[in-house]
Amino acid sequence: MTAHDISGISNFYQLAQELYIQGKFEEALQYCNKALLQFESVKNPNSDVQFRLLRLILAIANNGWRGSSTLPGGLMVHDLFERAEAVAQQSQVKARIAQILQMKGGWLLTTIGSSSAIETLQDAWRLARESDDRLTEFITTYSLGHQLSKDNLDNGISLLYRAHEIYSIYEQEIINSDSSPEMVESRLYAVAALGINEFDRGNYSKAFTLLRNTLHEYSIRGLKFDLPIILNFLAQVEIASGHFEEAESHLNQAIAQFENGNIPNSWNGYNLALLGKLYIEWGRLENATNPIKRGLQESNITHNMDLISLVRNYYAEYLIHPDNKQRDLEQAAILLRENLSECRASAMHRSAILALSMLGQIMLQEENRESAFALSQEAVEYLERMGRMPALRSEEIYYNHYKIFNALGNEKEAQKSLEKAYDLIHYVLIDDEKPFFERVPLNRSIVQAYQAHLGK
Repeated sequence: MTAHDISGISNFYQLAQELYIQGKFEEALQYCNKALLQFESVKNPNSDVQFRLLRLILAIANNGWRGSSTLPGGLMVHDLFERAEAVAQQSQVKARIAQILQMKGGWLLTTIGSSSAIETLQDAWRLARESDDRLTEFITTYSLGHQLSKDNLDNGISLLYRAHEIYSIYEQEIINSDSSPEMVESRLYAVAALGINEFDRGNYSKAFTLLRNTLHEYSIRGLKFDLPIILNFLAQVEIASGHFEEAESHLNQAIAQFENGNIPNSWNGYNLALLGKLYIEWGRLENATNPIKRGLQESNITHNMDLISLVRNYYAEYLIHPDNKQRDLEQAAILLRENLSECRASAMHRSAILALSMLGQIMLQEENRESAFALSQEAVEYLERMGRMPALRSEEIYYNHYKIFNALGNEKEAQKSLEKAYDLIHYVLIDDEKPFFERVPLNRSIVQAYQAHLGK
C-alpha cells in the first residue's frame, strides 16, 4: 500500500468519523464505502487501518440501521462481520477479536434475539479478560451486563458495576488507549446502560442522575450518534415518574434527529411509539394516535427484535384503551399473540410477560373470565420465575391479576395481588414522589384500590 493510498483512505475515514459524531449515518457510510473500494484496489492492505474502518462501519450499522441485514449501498452486515472478524483474527490480537464480537452481539440481539446475543457477548468478554486491553475489557463487561439483564436483572447490574470498577481503576489508560468516536461512544454509553438498569430495578433517583449526566456529556461534546437512545432512556424514567412535560421535550428532540432521513430507523420507530405511550399515560389519547401508528409502521419495516416487541405492546395498549374512539380488541389480541409468539422464540421475556397479561385483560373485557385468569396467571408465574425485568412494570402484572380475581369474586387472592402491586410502587426510590403517585395512572389506580380495600 503506497503513501498515496493510505492518505486517500485516511481522508475518507476521517470524514466518516466526523459525520458519524454528528449522527449523519448515511453520509458517513458513503465515505466508508469509498474507503473500502480503495482497499480492494491495492495490494497488501494495511490491516490496522482496515480493522478501524470496518469497526466504524459496524458502529454506523448498529446506530443507523439496528435490525437491518443490508446497509445502503448493498453492503451485507453479516459479510462485514465476517470480514472484520477475519482481519481481527489475522492480527492475532485478542482485544480486536473481542471488540468485533461485542458489536456482533448487539447486532444479533436486534436480528435473532437475546440468547444468541448473550452467548456471543460472553465469548467477547472471555477474550477481553485474556487480553491486557482494559478498554476492551470494560466495554465487553458492560455490554454483557446490559444484555444479561434481559434474562436476570440483578446479574446484569452486577456486571455493569464491575465494568464501572474497571473504569475507575484504569480511567486514564482507558481514555488514552483509543480516541476513535465509536470507542468514545462505548465509554459514555456504559453510564447510560447503568442508568436505565437502575431504573428497571426501581432506583429512579440514581437513574435520573446517571442519565442526566450522560446527556450533559453528549451535549458539551456535541455528540449525536447515540443521542436518540440516551433521550429514550431518560424519557422512560420521566414517564414512569410522572414528569410528562420533560419526557415530551426529550422524545421530540430524539425524533427530530431523523426528520430529514430517507431510511427508517428502529430507534426512531421506538421513540415515536414511546411518545404515543407518553400521551396515553398523560390522558391525551388524541395526541397518541399519530406517533404510535407511525412508530409501529417504522418498527415493522426495521424489525429490530429488541424493540419491536415493546412497540407492539404499546400499540395494543392504545387499541384496548376504553377512551379510544378507534378501540379494537380483536386487532389488539391478534397483535399481542403475534408478539407473544415471536418473544418466546427470541427470549424477549419482558415483552412476553406483558403480552400475556394484556391478553388476559382483553379476555376480561370480553367476559371470558376463564381464559382471562389462565393468561394472567401464566404472566404472573412467568414474572415470578424470571424476577424483575427491564422495561416491565411488575406492579402492572399484579394489578391486572387483581382485577381478574376481583371480577371472579375471589377477594382473598385479589387482596394478595393488590398488596404485591402496592408494595412494588412503594419499593421505588424517587426524590419527587408526588407526580409518581398522583400523575401516573397505574400508580394512582393501585393506591385508590388499596385505600378502598382498607376501608372495607
